[in-house]
This record gives sequence, C-alpha cells and structure tokens, in this order.
Amino acid sequence: MKKHAAPAATARNAEQVLLLEQLKQVADGLARTFAPFCEVVLHDLLAPEHAVLAIHNNLSGRAVGQPATELGLARILDPGFAQVVANYPNKFADGRQAKSTSIGIKDGDGNYIAALCLNVDLTLFQSFQSAMNQF
Repeated sequence: MKKHAAPAATARNAEQVLLLEQLKQVADGLARTFAPFCEVVLHDLLAPEHAVLAIHNNLSGRAVGQPATELGLARILDPGFAQVVANYPNKFADGRQAKSTSIGIKDGDGNYIAALCLNVDLTLFQSFQSAMNQF
C-alpha cells in the first residue's frame, strides 16, 4: 500500500462528537463479547496523528494516541475507499497471525471520521485445530 502523510487534525462538529462517543460504546461491547481473542480498536480519523482513540483486549501492543494506520490514511484521502475491508490476513508486531476487519464510519456529509477495527489472534484457533487433527 502506498505511504500517505497524515493530514492535520480536523475540528469536530456536534454530530461527529456524538458518533465518536457512541462508537466508544460499540467498541467496548464488542470487546467484552469477543474477549480475549479479539482486539477492538477505535480510530479517530479526524486526528490522524493521534488516531487510536480506544483499544480493548490489547493484542498488538499499540496504545491510545498512536497515529493512524495506512488503511486509515487511505480512507481520509479517499471518501470512496471501501467502507468495509473484511477478513484480511494480518500479523501482530510479534509475528502472531491475525485476521482483521476494518469498518469505516462516515458522518452525514459522507466523510470518514472513524474506523472500528477487529483483530482476531489466530494462534489459539490454530492450536485447537492442530489438536483436533491429532484426535
């Protein structure tokens, strides 16, 4: 994927603030449901240099306040970018395999303001499958 420079932070209107607050609740609910196998990350695409707004079930080692990913930057630059990128192969920094889904969230003007991302650690499932194959 082509490298993109992070645009400067954008001021938020009332609708965008409400959407981001509601998305925090969605992220929390998903994380509680899929713990401990699924990391849930909420990215604020209006502040790309500090995009990680919330992270639950941290599997990647990332932290709140870290910058947007290349996928997030691509969305910021192109409102026509795919809203859902599902089940793509990924890896955590330590090499563990993951399956990821990124969901772009648009405001009423059709601009991406956030991304809700799910990263599933496949390690346990691969171990389980291996054990089942030996059974």
